[in-house]
Amino acid sequence: MSTLTACGGGGGSSSSAGGSTTTPADNPGSFSQTDTVLGTGTLASSTDIVGIRYSYWLYSASAADHKGTKIDSNLTSATPYVFTLGASGNLKGLDQGVTGMKIGGQRTLIIPASLAFGATASASIPANSGLVFDVQLTDVQALAEAPAFGTVDTVVGTGTTAIAGSTANVKYSAYLYSSVAADHKGILVDTNTTSTTNFSFVLGGGGVIKGFDQGVTGMKVGGKRTITMPSTLAYGTSGSGSIPGNSGMIFTIELISVQ
Repeated sequence: MSTLTACGGGGGSSSSAGGSTTTPADNPGSFSQTDTVLGTGTLASSTDIVGIRYSYWLYSASAADHKGTKIDSNLTSATPYVFTLGASGNLKGLDQGVTGMKIGGQRTLIIPASLAFGATASASIPANSGLVFDVQLTDVQALAEAPAFGTVDTVVGTGTTAIAGSTANVKYSAYLYSSVAADHKGILVDTNTTSTTNFSFVLGGGGVIKGFDQGVTGMKVGGKRTITMPSTLAYGTSGSGSIPGNSGMIFTIELISVQ
């Protein structure tokens, strides 16, 4: 999962190609935002969890669209960039610019260095540089919710059973739990379904969250299962990466093989 916080550059598909180069000190005088597409879905309000697709550039005073060197994009990533509006550590200009958008909306943000990375420099972002973001809001949901643990087999496997001590090889997708979604699947935060390799772990070995371990145990190869779990069996009060603390989770699992 990518991170895009006030202490450094973003994740996703990084690139320094595309767009013209810019003077390190180029910095707009103030924050501004322009809606290129008005969304019609849920409004993103402070404390909501949001998912976005983005590209961003160094600010260039001389470029017609003010887009200088391209720094990063997650447009081809399997998952959106997910963060909680108003949380400490957010890039302030991105937080400010996404608040008030509606799902489906697209917005261009011009962010001064004071609302970006400030005087902190990185390999791709000089100190005191302004930024330009193109943002699309894909997801909005309320803060963490706490479901009960449960499993539903969507396909019953016919192969070897996954038991404690065996190595399970799986394809999975992970979603934040949402009580208002018809299938309770909120924002997609992780998946390996497009990867050429499976995720492997030892059942009962302590290498994965408890709900994942518990939910896969008893599956048979070829089976597909949906696991719903409370935060106590997931990432607890601290969360993990883009997953807020106290978040319920839903995993969809396909058991590929057992060793």
